Amino acid sequence: MIEKITNNFWWKLLSLLLGFLLWLVIVNVEDPQTTRVFYDIKVAKINEEVITSEKKAIEYREGETVNVKVRGKRSIVDRMTAKDIVAVADLQKKSITGAIDIEIEVPDTLTILEKEPSMMMVKLESIITVQKEVQPYMIGEPGDGYIYLDPVVTPNNIEVEGPESKIGLIKSVLVPVKIDGVKRDVILYGSPQIIDESNNEIAGLTKSASQVQIQVPIEKLKVVNIKENIEETNASGYELVGITLSQNTLSVRGKEELIDLTETLMISGIDISQLTEDTILTVNAKSLLPAGISVYKDVDIIEVYIDIEAIEEKTLILTHDDINVRHLSENLQFSYVDDEVFELKYQGISSKLETIDIERISPSISLRDLEEGTHEVEISLFTPSGVELLTDKPKVVIELSKVEEAVEEETIGSTETIINP
Repeated sequence: MIEKITNNFWWKLLSLLLGFLLWLVIVNVEDPQTTRVFYDIKVAKINEEVITSEKKAIEYREGETVNVKVRGKRSIVDRMTAKDIVAVADLQKKSITGAIDIEIEVPDTLTILEKEPSMMMVKLESIITVQKEVQPYMIGEPGDGYIYLDPVVTPNNIEVEGPESKIGLIKSVLVPVKIDGVKRDVILYGSPQIIDESNNEIAGLTKSASQVQIQVPIEKLKVVNIKENIEETNASGYELVGITLSQNTLSVRGKEELIDLTETLMISGIDISQLTEDTILTVNAKSLLPAGISVYKDVDIIEVYIDIEAIEEKTLILTHDDINVRHLSENLQFSYVDDEVFELKYQGISSKLETIDIERISPSISLRDLEEGTHEVEISLFTPSGVELLTDKPKVVIELSKVEEAVEEETIGSTETIINP
């Protein structure tokens, strides 16, 4: 047996070598080696909980996908897809620089020539929790003649958790509320939106409440009249000249059924019996309103201007020359029996007394239906409103007599008038 093997050994070895080389040539001609790059292979992350359990947020800066270049037989490489390549980054192996080696697994017959990037780069950041007020923002306006009051949000504060850098971007937590054209109270639910300075929503944050309730009270507006009903009880020696209000209307709000019943607000119960000069009193508008009605964008204090003046006296001197004689019969003439002068004493507030003079009171006597003889006639006087004549109306004594008749006689060249006694 040994002789058979060793007989022509070198020829046999050479034949075996030539056969192997021939096989290699045939194989490479039929199924040659080739290379191929697979792009954007998603890198699987394992052991993230090692970091997140320490209240750390992971920011992936590079290496979430990787490009892999492989070499192998064409028959195998051509049939491959990205799913045949496994890329893994073990976060437990993170270095102090934040680098993690990306491990690539391919079928055994393939060779990994290159991976890009070779490392996943991460940054760790503390996770913090803050409380933020939920603020509603209104979309639209209620119906004409209606307003909305401050909305009530439940809960009005929520906890927001996330990386410190993102928490620092928060400008506000808003929830939209649509009220366009409404005339009744609104109750709805909305999702809080975490907004940055550019009014963009910030992703990657956790909220303690995904929805909140918003209640929006809706009330009706109305302008009502203000009037006064103050008893005119004056202090002795003084007179109430007038009462003026700082405003005659008031803007109010309330539920529709209450507003519709409210027409006029009355100011009353003010005692002015001791006032001796102009006075400004104040009334709180709220005290005039029925329960459930409130002042809307108007002053709360109404001023009541009380105009008081002292009562004074004024004396006028009346003579016969000031008296206007009326209704004197054509066949009578009159004369005053004496030269009596009359004193007329008037009482009233100074602003009224200033307008009183002889011309204003228009003194006159009427001689209607009086016959020849002596008569006592009362002088008629005009007394303006707000003024009182304290003295009795004076009387004058007059004498009425017939007018002497004139007789005409014609004479040559002239006309002579003879007065008959």
